[in-house]
Amino acid sequence: SNVFGSNVFDILIAMAIPWALRYQFMGTQQLIKMEADGFATAVFILALVMIFYVACVAICKFTLPRKVGYLHVGLYGVFLVYVFVSNLAVFKA
Repeated sequence: SNVFGSNVFDILIAMAIPWALRYQFMGTQQLIKMEADGFATAVFILALVMIFYVACVAICKFTLPRKVGYLHVGLYGVFLVYVFVSNLAVFKA
């Protein structure tokens, strides 16, 4: 539940408060533009990791062996590298 709760908090609070404060003090004449190149791919990869996590927990009878934890940390590192590299336009022609 911590995995889900942390992400929900980040999206609903940590992203919303700075935008709300900016609009409160600076008005809404210039809206913040979000660049979303690769967003669908990132969401797809994170969904696969979540499915893999739930499957691992179910297969391991609701325990998380140390090896599986290290594997998830490694997968998250690969995901971070992918996001940073793809946003630096390395893969774009």
